[in-house]
Amino acid sequence: MSEEKFNPTNEVPSLELCKKLGEQGYPQGEGGWYWQVMRTEEGKELASLHFFETRPVPLAYQEYFKAPTLREIGERLPDRIEANGFPFYLIITRLRNLWEVYYGTSASDMPGGCVALLPPVERSHRAPDTYASVWLWLRKNGYLKEEQ
Repeated sequence: MSEEKFNPTNEVPSLELCKKLGEQGYPQGEGGWYWQVMRTEEGKELASLHFFETRPVPLAYQEYFKAPTLREIGERLPDRIEANGFPFYLIITRLRNLWEVYYGTSASDMPGGCVALLPPVERSHRAPDTYASVWLWLRKNGYLKEEQ
């Protein structure tokens, strides 16, 4: 097996998801990886990833979007949530390089012994995108506190 070089684009969500994370209140005020988006005179966006010790200060022609790593997002996902009076547990799987992240119950927790899934299962070949999509769903549906 050949040794791969570290590539931050494999460790953080896509630019589009990072924009949505910021819009939905994902903490932006700390150091780490950020997408830097620069606008050309023609209005074209050029994006690249950069690491900063503290939150960067943008210039007039650029914006920064926090690009949390897989670990950072994972630490903000609750292990367990309550929905309709039942516990749902964080489940993360990978099959043939397809990541799935969702919340599920055990049969013993549900009436009739059936297993329930919450939210819709998020799937992606990119783990950071999958984690970010679940975080966004949890925020949208009120399962995360403001500081999460």
